[in-house]
Amino acid sequence: MENKKTSPTINWRGWIFISLTLVLAFLLTVRPPWDPDLGWHLRNGEDVLRFGAPRGDLYSYTMAGYPWVSHEWLTDVLLYLSQHYLGLLFLVVVFALIALAAYLLAARVSKVSWEATILATFTAVLVAYPVVGVRPQLLTLLGLAATLWILFRWRALPSNNLIYWLIPLMLLWVNLHGGFVAGLILTGAFGIGELTKVIVKRYRPRWNFSVLSIAHIWQLVGVGLVSVAVTLVNPYTWRVYEEFINTVFNQSVRSGIAEWLPVNLGNSNGFNLLVYTVLLVVFVLISWRKMDATKIFLAVVFFAVAISSWRNVPLFSLVTLPLLADAISALLPEGIHYYTRSIWVLLALLIGVGYFSYDQYRSVVPPSLDATRLAAVSNYPDGAVQYIKDNHLAGKLFNEYNWGGYLVWQLPEKKVFIDGRMAVWQTPTQNLFKEYQSLSAEDDPTTGILDKYGVSLALIYNNRPLAQYFSRHADTWQKVYQDGLSVLFARTGQL
Repeated sequence: MENKKTSPTINWRGWIFISLTLVLAFLLTVRPPWDPDLGWHLRNGEDVLRFGAPRGDLYSYTMAGYPWVSHEWLTDVLLYLSQHYLGLLFLVVVFALIALAAYLLAARVSKVSWEATILATFTAVLVAYPVVGVRPQLLTLLGLAATLWILFRWRALPSNNLIYWLIPLMLLWVNLHGGFVAGLILTGAFGIGELTKVIVKRYRPRWNFSVLSIAHIWQLVGVGLVSVAVTLVNPYTWRVYEEFINTVFNQSVRSGIAEWLPVNLGNSNGFNLLVYTVLLVVFVLISWRKMDATKIFLAVVFFAVAISSWRNVPLFSLVTLPLLADAISALLPEGIHYYTRSIWVLLALLIGVGYFSYDQYRSVVPPSLDATRLAAVSNYPDGAVQYIKDNHLAGKLFNEYNWGGYLVWQLPEKKVFIDGRMAVWQTPTQNLFKEYQSLSAEDDPTTGILDKYGVSLALIYNNRPLAQYFSRHADTWQKVYQDGLSVLFARTGQL
């Protein structure tokens, strides 16, 4: 049963607490634009406007023409236009607002006080902190929050027909980001939860909880099927699902890319998730009679999704927000302001906001306004890129995986060896990501791969074993540039 009890009227101290906590939550979502894929997103957005959604790879020489599914094509256009006309700082602020809006909307699914809403939002943002930033994935957070809100507000009053808004939402979402599948999972899990309640109610009619009618269950099923159908309305039709499956179940990606690794509850970020989950379970157990069974079921489903990969953790914290808001409201019936009556609590919170605002300003604003500073804080090889440009170095370039997106953006005259799009790209005779990984061998890098692709320039981390290999083979590879981050080698006699 949904908890609809609200706290007493909020006094001025309560509103100050709410405002300061909301500001803190916003500041936590403000991150420098250092995502390694941002560069190729911006370049792709420009090219989509010029040529349309890509049908094949335009940016690499190793897999040129590969049938790339650019499932974020519309987001890339919006990213490019925003950055081109308004700058990176505008994108930073917009994506911070998107993250905050997603969490607020999810928390408002439960009709509890604004105090409980804000406190739940702040708690969830803390869990999701490592993953937020200028990333298309945040649009999936917003889409998931909208789906959650539509489903529960429709359930509360089916005559409002809000359920039909899922169809245009999915049509837009599938062209913004491949995470639309999370919305389908949420809708399906919601339907299973509600159908289970109908069945239980039939055999336990005295149990005190409300259920949907069979007609409304069929309405949900019909809308769900149409929502699946409209996801085929995109430049790649059914292949967006192929891309999703290839990405989620690719073992090379799941073992070789940090954010796709299964969650380790033993490190600091995993510990945050563990603490959040334990507290959520304790809160629910304390007030279980007031908790909604469907919300609990959704929490279980998305916990399984979350621990499968680091990048899914924000999905769990978002889907559990209605449950957390219910629990907070039940556990703090007097309202947050009752427990923060001391002016010293508000003063300490105000000092914290002021300090964190200053710290975020120093770390976010300069790199968002200056490309050189952005490269420095993001560990991008800006100096080496300028050297290549100034000296007009010819030849095919080998590059680090994390630098591919930056090079696509800042060195458009050269195609890359690999970038963030290509980890799951495979053919019957080619697995480029595995070939790239083989060059990381400590003792004997498989440098024959460089010969296979005709590489004559190698831009790599200066502490990488491959750099030591090149230094030991100075008769073949000549060091032409080095700084504190990167080193550039060229094949002898090809400059």
